Amino acid sequence: MRPLKDLTIIIVNYKTREFLRQCLHSIENSVEGLDFEIYVVDNNSNDGSVEMLIKEFPEANLIVNRQNLGFAKACNQGIRASESKYVLLLNPDTIIVDDAINHMVNYIKKHPSVGGIGPHIIGTDKRTQLSYSRFGSFPVTRQPLIKFLERFHDKKLAKKLLEKIEVKKPKSVTLLSGACLMLNRKVLESEGLLDENMFMYVEVEDLCYGAKKNGWEMIYYPYAEIIHYGRESQKQADFSRSVEIAKSMKVYFGKHFIVPAKSKVKNFIKEKRRKPLMERVKP
Repeated sequence: MRPLKDLTIIIVNYKTREFLRQCLHSIENSVEGLDFEIYVVDNNSNDGSVEMLIKEFPEANLIVNRQNLGFAKACNQGIRASESKYVLLLNPDTIIVDDAINHMVNYIKKHPSVGGIGPHIIGTDKRTQLSYSRFGSFPVTRQPLIKFLERFHDKKLAKKLLEKIEVKKPKSVTLLSGACLMLNRKVLESEGLLDENMFMYVEVEDLCYGAKKNGWEMIYYPYAEIIHYGRESQKQADFSRSVEIAKSMKVYFGKHFIVPAKSKVKNFIKEKRRKPLMERVKP
């Protein structure tokens, strides 16, 4: 049996050839000394991405799907094919800054209780993007609010919100962004892979939330940094993006909040029914 590699980097690509090229070049400067592998899962891009990968990045392992399977299924394909202690889920519209990947690997190696670690994320405008949450709400929920406040209402309040998320030291959180998330493989073995009932968006937060509830630490790690194009790479699909977010959020909230709440109510009613009538009536 071959020894496990240090790291597998998994990138799901859908019609982002030029972003993907930049991303792969940026990885080259961030993995010195690591025994790693790259899996690119192409969801039927038909934009020349596959040809570009074969020609320019022959060392990358390529999985080609005949249709768009969505983010969760494609990630799981890469995870199942990989052999490593840690797995990095990375969006193709990102640029790794300096040796961010090495920084994250070193931290997660030294802290076995850490199930996932995410870097500081900035946009092309160099401003911080919201990439974590301490609660079960999503990392993306406050970002539009901040932009709205800046543009139309209260710039001071927007600044305060940004200051709250710009921490300078590693911080224990609940959710991390799926744009760049490094996972201990043991989390995937204990919690399962990404939920394929979610076509795209929120499935990474879903995994983080479940792992956190079961005792794994999720760490926001500001000493590592990436650039994320984000919506700039998704302009052609704003409507379909909104639809898929809504569908995934429905699954997420049903799974983690609505179903557990219903279960608690049912158990409460059962307990009440078990007690004799006189015990329930106070004198």
